[in-house]
Amino acid sequence: AVWGGVISSTDDNVNYFGGWDWIYLLFLFLLLVLIRFALVFTFFPITSKLGVGQSIREAVFMSYGGLRGAVGIALALLLSAEVFKYSESETVTDEKKRQYHEFADKAFGLVGGVAFLSLVVNGPTSGPLLKRLGLVTPTVTRSNVVLHYEEHMRQSVLIAYIELITEKRFHNVDFGIVREHVSPLQNISEEELTVAVERYQRRNPDRSPNLDNLMRYISSSSKED
Repeated sequence: AVWGGVISSTDDNVNYFGGWDWIYLLFLFLLLVLIRFALVFTFFPITSKLGVGQSIREAVFMSYGGLRGAVGIALALLLSAEVFKYSESETVTDEKKRQYHEFADKAFGLVGGVAFLSLVVNGPTSGPLLKRLGLVTPTVTRSNVVLHYEEHMRQSVLIAYIELITEKRFHNVDFGIVREHVSPLQNISEEELTVAVERYQRRNPDRSPNLDNLMRYISSSSKED
C-alpha cells in the first residue's frame, strides 16, 4: 500500500516515479536475480559439504526463490522519513526540497518494486519450479535426517519419562495409559529402554528409576513382535 502510494503520488502534477523508472526497476530486478545466482554458486563448493550437503537443484531453487527487498523496504522507509524531516528545515530551498523528495520516492519505488516483483513473479512460479527440479519428493538424505530426528525425539521423551518415575509419587503410574497419549513412547523396544536408562544414570548416578511397571509393557511388546 505504501509502495503504491509512492509510485502514484504527484507533486505539482509531476510524478516522480516515471516511465524510465519502470525500465530501471525491471533491470534492477533481473540484476538482483543474477547476483543471487552468482553468490549461491560461488559458495556452492562449501555449502555442498556442510551438514547434509546441498545439491545443484537445491542451489538453483535457493537462488530463484526468496523475497528480495524486505530489508531494503525498511531502510528506504527510514531514508524517506529522514529526508522529509530534513527538508522541512527553513534553510532548504523549494528546489532542493523537490529534489530530495524525488530521490527519496525513486529509491523507495525501486526497492518496493523489487519486493513486489519477487512476490508476483517468483512466488507463483516457485511451486512449478520445485516440481520441475524434483525437490517435492524427499531425497534419501532428507529421509535419513527425519529418521534420526525421530529416534532422537523418542530417546529424549523416554529419558524424560524415566526421570519422572524416579520419584515415588509416579511409581504406580500405568505406562499403558501414558503411551496411549504420548505417541513417541509407543512401541518402545527393550534396547531403546536400556540405552535411555544408561544415559539417564550417567547424568544422575545417585538416582535409580522404578521400571517395574514399564517393563511389563516392554516385555509384552517384545513377545508380540
